[in-house]
Amino acid sequence: MTFSPGTRQPSRLPDAGRRYALVIATSAYHESLSALRSPRADAAAMAAMLADPSLGGCTVTRRDDLPAREFKLAIATFLRERRPDDTVLLYLSGHGLVEEQHDPSAQLYFAARDTVKDQMSSTGVPSTFVIAELGHCRAKRQILVVDSCFSAAFHPGGKGDAEVNAPSLLKAALDRSAVPEGRGRVVLTSSGANQLSYEGDHVPGGDPSLSVFTEALLHGVRSGAADRDHDGLISVNEAFDHASERLAASGAHQRPQMWVFGGEGKLILALSHEVTPATIPDEILAGLNNRQLPIRIGAVRALVAWASDGDPAKVLAATIELRSMAEHERPEMKQVIDSALLLLGTVVQPHPVWSTLAAQALRVARAVRGWVRALPERWRRLGPRLRWQSMAGPVAVTLAVGLLCSADLGGAAQASCGFPPVVGIVASPEMAGLAHTLTAAYERSTAAANDGCRTSRLYVTEQGSADVLEALRQADAAPSPGGASTARYSLEPDVWLTESAEEAIGLAAARTRDTVPRVPLGISPIVLGVVSSKVGPDAPQPNGRDPQAAGKPALRWADLLDRASRPIGSNGGYGDWGGVIRPNPKESVTGELATVGLYGLLAGGEPTAPGSSAVLRERELERGLRSAQDRGHYPLGDVGTILCYQLTKAARFAIVLSERALIEYNTTGPRSGTCARDAPPTPENRLVAFYPGDTPVLTPQAIQLRRSDRTQNPARFAAAGDFLSWLRSGPGRQVLQLAGLRSADGGTVQPLPARQGIRAQWPFAAPTAPAALDDAGRLVLRQQMAAASRSAKVALALDLSGSMTTPTSGRNANRFTVAVDGVERLLGSIGTADQFGLLVFSGQPGMKPVRQIRQIAPLTPLQPAAVAADLRRLWPNGDTPLYRAIAESAQVVRAAPGEPDDLRAVVVLTDGRDTSKPRPAAIEVPTGVRVFVLAIGEASCADQLLSDVTEGSDGDCVEVRSVDLVGAELVRMFDRLWGEDGR
Repeated sequence: MTFSPGTRQPSRLPDAGRRYALVIATSAYHESLSALRSPRADAAAMAAMLADPSLGGCTVTRRDDLPAREFKLAIATFLRERRPDDTVLLYLSGHGLVEEQHDPSAQLYFAARDTVKDQMSSTGVPSTFVIAELGHCRAKRQILVVDSCFSAAFHPGGKGDAEVNAPSLLKAALDRSAVPEGRGRVVLTSSGANQLSYEGDHVPGGDPSLSVFTEALLHGVRSGAADRDHDGLISVNEAFDHASERLAASGAHQRPQMWVFGGEGKLILALSHEVTPATIPDEILAGLNNRQLPIRIGAVRALVAWASDGDPAKVLAATIELRSMAEHERPEMKQVIDSALLLLGTVVQPHPVWSTLAAQALRVARAVRGWVRALPERWRRLGPRLRWQSMAGPVAVTLAVGLLCSADLGGAAQASCGFPPVVGIVASPEMAGLAHTLTAAYERSTAAANDGCRTSRLYVTEQGSADVLEALRQADAAPSPGGASTARYSLEPDVWLTESAEEAIGLAAARTRDTVPRVPLGISPIVLGVVSSKVGPDAPQPNGRDPQAAGKPALRWADLLDRASRPIGSNGGYGDWGGVIRPNPKESVTGELATVGLYGLLAGGEPTAPGSSAVLRERELERGLRSAQDRGHYPLGDVGTILCYQLTKAARFAIVLSERALIEYNTTGPRSGTCARDAPPTPENRLVAFYPGDTPVLTPQAIQLRRSDRTQNPARFAAAGDFLSWLRSGPGRQVLQLAGLRSADGGTVQPLPARQGIRAQWPFAAPTAPAALDDAGRLVLRQQMAAASRSAKVALALDLSGSMTTPTSGRNANRFTVAVDGVERLLGSIGTADQFGLLVFSGQPGMKPVRQIRQIAPLTPLQPAAVAADLRRLWPNGDTPLYRAIAESAQVVRAAPGEPDDLRAVVVLTDGRDTSKPRPAAIEVPTGVRVFVLAIGEASCADQLLSDVTEGSDGDCVEVRSVDLVGAELVRMFDRLWGEDGR
């Protein structure tokens, strides 16, 4: 059973994945160390709480009295199998030891069953090992609980060695270990550096079989007393605070410690019993248990709608039910459940004053009921007439309200905020930063006008326009139990924020639904952002005019990029800008419209004829763009991805982006994409905007969506409409302008306030409207990009090891046959402009570890079926020479004939870890070959060598949740490499 409730944060859900716990306790030791009573009992109690679906909701692994080798192997295996969205908890109970008392370089060891006191370095488990494994773990949320001794001297009842003198060695090791960006780690220890961890009955009323620290932690969870904000969730901070106070109140000498590293929002330890799950209606439960997938999908949507009023009891009941379902569901249903849990994680908690009132009322009610039950019998006989039992609650609430209102709590204490409706906002990745800015400003605005209470809670999720349109199409395709439409994803958006109008051109055809008139948010010109320190005296003026060509029109995009690539003083070169990086037009509307400007496909323009001089010019432009991307090792991606690389890698090339994105980058750092760094660049690395004379403009919009069958929650729809009305209002427009958008009313562009890096008086001429990028316009653009782009040479290396015969769930097939089906699907989508090769690898006796099935060459129309037929004649067997396959496949791609700037890449599909001996120090691949890995089954992107070779070659590693999705992921990855569909 797994559970991951989520917090009330709209932009960071701390528990969107699964929860796993490893509990290790050691009570029996080598004769050189004393035995302990409590660790086994501690482990049993902790594991029971964590595994309880109504509390910890974890998949728990418990190991007792392990030898050192198995101790380390258990930790390494547990942590390295985790995924980025998982939450991991590691609990250790037993002796903590230091090898040398007075050695300043000494470190802390955790004692295993076979640890010898005088040989700790060879028989113990170093704390640095545990910390290093946490660093290798991909899970973004990590909790380490250590109930071991860091004592200065032996004390009866203490867990630790009689002669240990351990300063904060664990803390020092943790400080030396950097937590990767985007991850959060919380460490709880049972005592400070010079204190004891006690086992036994030292807490009045506590369980005498448990150590005092573990007992105090569990007490706060099981009693619900640790739920300080009464939201039904107990965070690690809340549990720690309760345990510390409980120990202090008991007179125990130890003082627990908590250290927080990195940040990933609020880490949830358990559910609280203070919120009792509500009863889910029978008709919804019947739908959830129905054997037909469309009916179960509809029932999930009905469950979310039932809990969307914000009642914590309903949210808790729905969350537990969905997590229980997810354990046994097929992949497509798990996607629905994941989306539903994301939405449930955003329900608003009540106003803090109302939480206090409710908590006090509950305590008073319990006291009154207890007082009634304690009355003498003759008084309690009046109960039926006076209804004491039923009146106890209302009397207590009245009393509590009176007490609160008599206090100096201000107007906010006189009314509750209640539970406002949740509004789903979907935004393109490049709009994510602006979306969070707008939603936060709107919630503050409504709270200020409503006695501190927000009228709605806005939840933002990022999704590309193609995925949004596809989700909306599927939302109308599956009938719900009641006959109404339902969505494939339970989180169906109420508002769509687009980067430009072009993103939503296909909306009308995507579904049969009404749309409220779109709200234009403003305009933003596409600019060339140049690193401030690289803007030399020979550079063009910010308005795009060449200082060496006075009186001539402003430079066009193509001319600006051409001159930007020339060295200083070379025929009008502008300086060492390094090169120009354009966002991938496949993933970014900014990159798409910038290409429109580059190719001259502005309003009224005509496509260039094949073989014309314009095509040759476009080919040179593409060659320069791709060359810059390779030289700078920039990733293929949208604006957010590129800006994140620019900031974190200190890269200094010029970037094509919108003016709004440039302002956002200079002031806050990249807020879109997958970047975890939340800091602006240094002044010398800020971007300065250059405005070509023919630059297109982005026209972001807010679009309210409504189901055509009118089954949408009325409160949510009204709240979404209120948000759009605010965007039209003066306060909303002011926020939009401060966020970097220019307003356009009746064709008149209002200038932005002066801001470093931009030109407030733009436009220098009338803004240029891009050609309409409908399906026909995009087809023309992609055809011209295909004619102008370089050739790609890509090899697919397919795992042929014995583990690929593992049967797949729900299908009469194994991993290899499903992978071959995916390869056939991939081959059917490849055109003749690019070249493709195929290799297989396995450790079969008498055969080469890596064999080439197909030379790198263009595909003919009849070859996909023939290649797939050849693969189906093979039978997986042997082990997995993964690292060798990557290295040899890269050599094959590098040796393929072609142009120097051809895109060359290897895509590896594997289901296991490398079995080669000895393990190499690194995977050597030729320069200029990108490595991409699709990991299925037991394969993991947490493998350090895989991570190094994919990141070092500007590739990527992707873990595929289900083997059934291999075909789609292969097509997506190759599509990403070649940058367009159908080539």
